[in-house]
Amino acid sequence: MLELETIRGWEKNPDIYSSGATAAIFVIMSRSFAPPADRLKSVVARERLIPRLLQSARANLNNPPRIFTEVALEQIPGIVSFFEKDVPAAFKQVTGTPLAAEFRQTNQAVIQNLNDYQAWLKNDLLPRSHGNFAIGAENYSKKLLYNEMVDTPLDRLLAVGYEDLRHNQDWLKRVSAQIDPKKTPQQILDDLEKDHPAPDKLLDTFRGTLGGLHEYLVAHRIITVPSPVLPIVEETPPFMRALTTASMDTPGPYEKVAKEAFFNVTLPEANWTAQQREEYMEGFNRGTIISTAVHEVYPGHYTQFLWLKDVPTKVRKLVGTSFSHKNCV
Repeated sequence: MLELETIRGWEKNPDIYSSGATAAIFVIMSRSFAPPADRLKSVVARERLIPRLLQSARANLNNPPRIFTEVALEQIPGIVSFFEKDVPAAFKQVTGTPLAAEFRQTNQAVIQNLNDYQAWLKNDLLPRSHGNFAIGAENYSKKLLYNEMVDTPLDRLLAVGYEDLRHNQDWLKRVSAQIDPKKTPQQILDDLEKDHPAPDKLLDTFRGTLGGLHEYLVAHRIITVPSPVLPIVEETPPFMRALTTASMDTPGPYEKVAKEAFFNVTLPEANWTAQQREEYMEGFNRGTIISTAVHEVYPGHYTQFLWLKDVPTKVRKLVGTSFSHKNCV
């Protein structure tokens, strides 16, 4: 209610509509929870609603922050490609039927509407995107209370944060001096960030890291992992790449058939310069790969989601799924 009635992101964020529509199709095609024809029927039903959704965006959006519109524009090409290539490929075995013909029509209509939406964002909405993304202290306090059950006053939280920052800065100085007293902490960090895999080896590096973490948890009896199946490490879907470097996508607690879990990792874009690719990969240095895998998978969100099916009430299962299905860093 706070989000819908007060913060009103649906008036400020154009990416909600285009990426939201894409996610609605992605969740149907990404897991084989039913026969392909049954899932394609659901895809067609949802695709029929996407043009109306994008039209509602034009009516709803009112002076968004410029960065929000820029993010939406950055995502659109990947989204269009998703509907042009990925969705048809996911249902290529459904051929020669009225349903397949209907899908071709609805899918082409979605592509055309997305291209029109992109033009509208660029030529109409972007020039008048002058809003502020800040939600204010009162709304932020309410979000902390409703989402995290934190009622600590903001000034106290800020003081705690700065206290922890100073503590970590002091710790960094001490450890850096142990590594090389002739270098500054920043120089030490720069050296560490240069230790990263090549872009085409990043997914395999994460796969190896996850296997080692799983073995470590089991061997040291740190936490019981309810499933021996490792998550599938794959490239982040196109509609998420502008806003996340890594995320965990796990089936909900009521899913009994399609139990695949996907650990998404965002790779450098093909059209980036060599400097852009290097700077991005520095963010995937060896230490960050380990900490990201710990946070997202073992013993982080993946393990958390595996246990979600055992919480005692339906409400907790559903709320836990809605708040935690996508966790991004």
